[in-house]
Amino acid sequence: MSDVISVRLGSELGARLARLASLSHRPRSYYVREALDAQLERLEWVAGLERRAEDVRSGRVVARPLDEVFDEMGIPEPTPEELTAIWDEIE
Repeated sequence: MSDVISVRLGSELGARLARLASLSHRPRSYYVREALDAQLERLEWVAGLERRAEDVRSGRVVARPLDEVFDEMGIPEPTPEELTAIWDEIE
């Protein structure tokens, strides 16, 4: 069984979607599903980060310095270059 939703698109976005659908001979709904499938996991991840950040800001969760966490886990602290490489992989 599938869910049916209604989406209001701005005129420019709607025109782009219609043009793509026309060029490819696929329905607009196909591309809406594809876009959701491609982005939903990232959007869920971002929402989780935002929720955790709000928990820290509100005091519900206490943040700890990263070097303290590394020491506790017995992990050598990464260099700034290593952290940059990790961050680049996440993005």
